[in-house]
Amino acid sequence: DYTVSLQDQDTGKMYWLVSSKGIPKKPSRIITHETGPVKKLITLFFPPLPESVKTVTLRGSEMSFYDVAIGNVKPQLSQSARVQESPQYVCKDNALKLDRIIHDEGLTWMYFTYTAPVSDYVNISGSTTLVDPLTGKTYELMKVGGIPQNSEKLYMEKGTSLSFLLGFQAVAYDYTGVWGKKMTLIDISNPQFDLATGTQTSGGSASWSSTAGFFGRVNYTYKDKYLLEGNLRYDGSSKFPSNLQWRWFPSVSAGWRVTQEPWMQPFTDVLSSLKLRASWGTIGDQTVSSSMYIPTMGSSTTYWIHSGVKDQSFATPGAVYPDITWQDIETYDIGADISLFNQFNITFDWYRRNTNNMIIGMEGVSYNIGASAPNGNFGSLRTDGWELSINWGRSFSNGLNISATASIADAKTKITEYGTSKILSGWYSGKTYGEIWGYKVDRLFQHDDFAHDANGKLIELKDKYGKYYQFAEGKNYATQGKIASGTLISGPGDVKFVDLNGDGVIDNGKNLTDDHGDLTVIGNTTPRYEYSFRIDADWKGFDFSIFLQGIGKRNMLGSSSMTLPGFNTSDGAMAQAIAGDFWYDSYDITNADGSTTTIPANYDAFYPRAANCAGSSIFNMVPNDRYMLNMAYLRIKNITLGYTLPRHLTQRINMEKARFYVSLENFFTFDHLKGLPLDPEEIAGYSSFNTSNYNSSRAGVGSPAFKTAAIGVQVTF
Repeated sequence: DYTVSLQDQDTGKMYWLVSSKGIPKKPSRIITHETGPVKKLITLFFPPLPESVKTVTLRGSEMSFYDVAIGNVKPQLSQSARVQESPQYVCKDNALKLDRIIHDEGLTWMYFTYTAPVSDYVNISGSTTLVDPLTGKTYELMKVGGIPQNSEKLYMEKGTSLSFLLGFQAVAYDYTGVWGKKMTLIDISNPQFDLATGTQTSGGSASWSSTAGFFGRVNYTYKDKYLLEGNLRYDGSSKFPSNLQWRWFPSVSAGWRVTQEPWMQPFTDVLSSLKLRASWGTIGDQTVSSSMYIPTMGSSTTYWIHSGVKDQSFATPGAVYPDITWQDIETYDIGADISLFNQFNITFDWYRRNTNNMIIGMEGVSYNIGASAPNGNFGSLRTDGWELSINWGRSFSNGLNISATASIADAKTKITEYGTSKILSGWYSGKTYGEIWGYKVDRLFQHDDFAHDANGKLIELKDKYGKYYQFAEGKNYATQGKIASGTLISGPGDVKFVDLNGDGVIDNGKNLTDDHGDLTVIGNTTPRYEYSFRIDADWKGFDFSIFLQGIGKRNMLGSSSMTLPGFNTSDGAMAQAIAGDFWYDSYDITNADGSTTTIPANYDAFYPRAANCAGSSIFNMVPNDRYMLNMAYLRIKNITLGYTLPRHLTQRINMEKARFYVSLENFFTFDHLKGLPLDPEEIAGYSSFNTSNYNSSRAGVGSPAFKTAAIGVQVTF
């Protein structure tokens, strides 16, 4: 036996190999393969070893290099290749095992396995896997801390493991509030109770709630290909009656690393990784009032006075449902994680989320009981959705690094159980969350749609449905008397609605799901197909990034002078997009020199004739598909270009880093709003001041997204 010194050509580290006679002193070449920040695979190529070699002895102070389970570089073997499986070995530090030797046409492949026992070290954390491309064997690599000299090693064994977790959590909420007030300040610049002479009042409130839960988790991995996890929770909440406070909530998930299978190895050059996932689970929702199951009496001060003091009164206790309990959120998920060419990473998920035992009002409560219907676990809803994300990154030999990420997601929620309610404006079984009911629009009425008297005037008629103008001979349109409002009667320049049910009258029936007249679902306020795209690049100190996001589908009804023509003339202004494109007859104007100019009619306008809707969505502006807003958009949220000075320059002035940049935010937006001054991310009633009913929830008058341009420098010392 003798010692051979080996030098890693990538790192310059020296290694020693002590072996039987007949092994040459030097390998023909060494290949190192980086697979991550802490993993390095090393394959030693030797000229042919005698087949009689059965024992190899390894030792050396530098044998702590990261990993020696060599096999990630797949050799191209000839048909005459011979494999020696599981040869005997001697290892001085019991850390390296010679797994097998392969002889093939002038080369010998030696595969080593790092086998140091886990018990030698502490603080095990993190894990990954390694597949031997020749045999399909799967090993688990685990980082192990606590190794002397702060060196790092990887422990590798066959990938089967079992772990479990047990825990307990508790949260308590306790609130007490007190307030006081005294009127008639003597000095308003110095507000103090002692400097006020008026009536003094005070009040307060208190509330509390608590939750507690026991939970457990079991994880099982078999050969690092088959993954199984089970969870079980036992949660309790003070918000429910004592006999219904505690519930069990189980969940389970499974995964399959398909590319770890031996039969997948021929495809791993293209399909680098494929993992299939599925899960099911339930969790409890207790985001309700703490007193929902307790009949409470509200108190107030009356105007009756006895002995100089106002009487206190208490209201009749509210009706409650005594068996109210947790709402159950049940989720199914199927997904896949895919990697192609070690560059494209794709993640896809489809999910279904059921909210069972949803708390809604009870049905069948008589109106004459003198109280609102109590709430109970009588409803349910379902959300179906999917998410897709793709990212790609590459580094080029010229120093250019570039990465891109794209994602898109969609979800749709439907009420699956809500009693027997049928009112369109409320909740009912089968309703899609966010749906908008309205009329379909054919076009705008023109003069030739109506009959005229001898003086060229429209002929006004009236029936049990309301006022309307007589249609021209042969024009058998549905009457729109129910749409008329006050003095507003549908005529030339007004909206012609579609008679969907063919009864000759435009109306909403009884406004019920089984009698909705000519109403139909025309849109939905829920954002659909939410997508984003980002590119990052850097090259020789320059960096560039761009981020885009958008919504593929979203609708909203207009509710302001910025979005609806004639919404409220007292507002004194309207959008130019409306003022420049509404229906009108030709008319003459007198010029400053006394001459007359005829303004031609605008019968092909998008918006109807001018009319005052007095702050409401009436007449031409009843909910309809023609003037419903298409809120889909694409916005370039951010563009940034920067340059970082070379480090050798900044270090001369004791500066670690200096970067100059220019940035644009929200500068470019592409939408379908036909020039209306409306931010497509607008949420009616929301602003920087409050989150509900701002400016009577009128659209287009909240806080828009600001455009920002910035030029700056970032300095690090």
